[in-house]
Amino acid sequence: VLRPGGMVVLVGLTEGVTLASRALMAGWKAFYRLSPRSLGGCRPLRLSHPLLRAGFTEVEREVVVQGGMPSEIVVGTRPV
Repeated sequence: VLRPGGMVVLVGLTEGVTLASRALMAGWKAFYRLSPRSLGGCRPLRLSHPLLRAGFTEVEREVVVQGGMPSEIVVGTRPV
């Protein structure tokens, strides 16, 4: 439960933004299609879209790539 005006922060695996991270995510998704369970059901998502659909405002998104692995950091504010 988030009070009106409260902020939520989400972090997760996302689509690649650099050549190396796009290649890594292409391989990840191919392996996921064969065996999702072996990856713990983890697949790249774009977290900003569900926040926008839920009515959050001031949604900010940043992608950080470490070791070729892209992570998305999303911050949204619940409307007052």
